[in-house]
Amino acid sequence: EHRRVARLVAPVPDWPDDGPALQLQIRDLRRNPTLHDLEECESRTRELLHKSTETHRELERIHDEYRSLKSLLRAYHLGSGVERSEHDRILAELYMRAHHLLFDLPCDLAAAREAVDRYIRALKENR
Repeated sequence: EHRRVARLVAPVPDWPDDGPALQLQIRDLRRNPTLHDLEECESRTRELLHKSTETHRELERIHDEYRSLKSLLRAYHLGSGVERSEHDRILAELYMRAHHLLFDLPCDLAAAREAVDRYIRALKENR
C-alpha cells in the first residue's frame, strides 16, 4: 500500500521500519526466552502494530483525497458548459494547472487541492 500510494502522491508518511529489528529480537527469544524479554517483545509488537495501523489509515486518507480531487476536477470540467470567451482562456489555464498537478506523478496533494479549488471557484464566479 505504501509503495502504491507513494508512486501517486508525495509526500506520504514513512512506513514504520521497526519490523526487521523486531524480527531479530523474536529470533533471539526462541533460543533463550525470559519473561522480561517476552513482555518487551510483546510491547514492541503492539507499538509497531499501532504505528503501522495509523500509517495505513493515513495512506488510505491520502489516496481517497487524491481520487476525490481527480473525480471532482473531472466532474466540474465536464459540467462547466462554459461558452467561448476571454474568461474561457483563464478557466482553461486553471483547469490545465490542476490537471497537471494531479496527473504528473507523484502528485503534490496540497498544490493539487489548491489548484482544483481555484478552478472550481473560478467556474462558480463565471456562472
